[in-house]
Amino acid sequence: MRWTLFLIFLGLAWGATIPLNKLAVAGGHSTAALVFWQQLAGFALLLAWQSFRRLKGQRRGARSQWGLYFIVASLGTLLPHGLSFAAVSMVQANMMSIGIAVTPMAAYLIALGLDRETLSLRRGSGLLLGATSILLLLGISLTLLGQQAAWGIAIALLPGLCYAAESNVIAARTRDRFDPVETLLYASGLSCLLALPLVLGIGTDPLALATLSLSFTALILSGLLHVLCYAAYFAILARTGAVFASQVAYFVTIGGFLSGTLFLNETAPPALMVSLGLMVLGVGLVQPRPQQRQGLDIADSFNG
Repeated sequence: MRWTLFLIFLGLAWGATIPLNKLAVAGGHSTAALVFWQQLAGFALLLAWQSFRRLKGQRRGARSQWGLYFIVASLGTLLPHGLSFAAVSMVQANMMSIGIAVTPMAAYLIALGLDRETLSLRRGSGLLLGATSILLLLGISLTLLGQQAAWGIAIALLPGLCYAAESNVIAARTRDRFDPVETLLYASGLSCLLALPLVLGIGTDPLALATLSLSFTALILSGLLHVLCYAAYFAILARTGAVFASQVAYFVTIGGFLSGTLFLNETAPPALMVSLGLMVLGVGLVQPRPQQRQGLDIADSFNG
């Protein structure tokens, strides 16, 4: 039960990054520049966190795993964030939050294909309820936005596919000693190094974005909140498996809807509460499987 409550809180907090991204793209800067600065903000926070842990004498977690860092940087950052910025520039933030909800369904199919999860009526029903709530939200968004939003919504579905593939890779890697803070630190640094040539290649001055404007402030806040939520997501993923952890996407959807409505004054239909009930019930049916603790106790990564 505690993991379910943690999952709900995490999803709602993570969903708040969507309206922040909406504010960030309003500045008219390139997608590559937005990704670069968002990751740089997260990297700075993680570097401070990691340095504090070292000063406290916390032991080193996992050996360097550059393959894992690249997977997190590409499937967990560069591709989904770039696609998210592109989509949120075309649709409302509360509608953009629909796209992430394909993650649990895709993750379940991938895990089944890799024999890491088992097919059961209970868990399948939970995913079906979640899918029904997403279809309800999708129908509402298309009705409100019209056919012009079709491309934006299609793009909004792609980040969830990236996260689904990434979640299965991370779940498999937890057989090794796994340190989420260290992994995110290296992945964020790698993301900055990969994004910077793209920024310079399109002739954009990365420093031109660094102002005290609302769009830049929202971008930095989004980057900081993202890495905190991502680290918490890794903790859930290592303890419960890819399918249950990916259920966070349902609550990211709700968080995106609520925060977009409250902070950006976007329209939210009455059917939102119906969808919320379906999501909560669906998560309750997809319970985490028992797992033996392997390698590094991932909770130790957050001490200090």
